[in-house]
Amino acid sequence: MTGLVRAINRAAVEIAQDHEAGADAVLAFDNLANRDLEMARMMFSYENLIASDEVTRIGLGDLDDDRLSRAIDIVAEGYQLETKPDVAQVFDRSFLPPQDDRQLVLAD
Repeated sequence: MTGLVRAINRAAVEIAQDHEAGADAVLAFDNLANRDLEMARMMFSYENLIASDEVTRIGLGDLDDDRLSRAIDIVAEGYQLETKPDVAQVFDRSFLPPQDDRQLVLAD
């Protein structure tokens, strides 16, 4: 599992730096894909969904414990759970690569 998580993080970081490589990967998988459309989707995703102040602060793939705790509280209340899991029972960052390897910098 650790290897898979590290590979996904590495690919996300590399594609953030080389958007063309991301589009090439999509087209290699699906030759019917439209390159311009896939580039637009990828850029939208990185700029609006992936790259954020939080990712800059804690690294790609990590979670803020306080934010996760609040989300757990909401779910536990909504489903009226008898016991509420703590953050460590929901998220295990031991699978993540070092934070320096998870820094996302978008290329221009």
